[in-house]
Amino acid sequence: MQEVKEIMEELASFGKENTRKIFRNHGCEAELFGVSVADQKSILKRYKKRHDIALELFKTKNADAQYLAGLMALPTEFSREELMNWVDLSTWHMVHEYALAWNIAESKFAESIVFELLKSNDPEKRQIAWSALGHYVCLERRPDLDEKKYVQLVSEIERTLQQEENRVKLCMVQFLIALGASEESFTEGCMKAAKNIGKVEVFMGKTACKVPEVVPYLEKIKSMNRIGKKKRTVKC
Repeated sequence: MQEVKEIMEELASFGKENTRKIFRNHGCEAELFGVSVADQKSILKRYKKRHDIALELFKTKNADAQYLAGLMALPTEFSREELMNWVDLSTWHMVHEYALAWNIAESKFAESIVFELLKSNDPEKRQIAWSALGHYVCLERRPDLDEKKYVQLVSEIERTLQQEENRVKLCMVQFLIALGASEESFTEGCMKAAKNIGKVEVFMGKTACKVPEVVPYLEKIKSMNRIGKKKRTVKC
């Protein structure tokens, strides 16, 4: 596809050594040009709703192209097979936790895919699953949550988080924050689980990034009267 070739050339022209260094320090080992999100969005303006191009860009396994593909794709246009193919092709955590997770969350297969991935022996698939579920619970237009199922998920996190793989732990923490912030009936339960879990240690690469603390985070949202606020879209 000629447009894909042109986009890849444009991404390459936007690549900067400093951005590449930042992404490498954050753990990216995939092929990349080092393109800022702002520069990617300047390309996106010309290719909005080109889901066909997004599917081809993701196949390149270039980290910048995959992130742009995640922004460009139309979640409602995916087949389940296409999303599962993206799960297999996803290159690193910015794609796992955002570009891919957004599209799973806003697709009609969200919970189906998430609960399948949570059973995987592959920690990167569990990372994708917890991220996608965290985005999903924040959405305005989704079915009501099955309370029993989500109570069980919070209990599972409380029981297993400290034994999980590195970034899976981070995604579990982020899920507790998302669920507690978006559903008032879960706020106290998420805070209680976080207190029982205790301090969470995650290696964040050569960065100063820190694991967010669930209780102070949710208390701040409560103080702002924003518990229960949801989003039209999780893409950003």
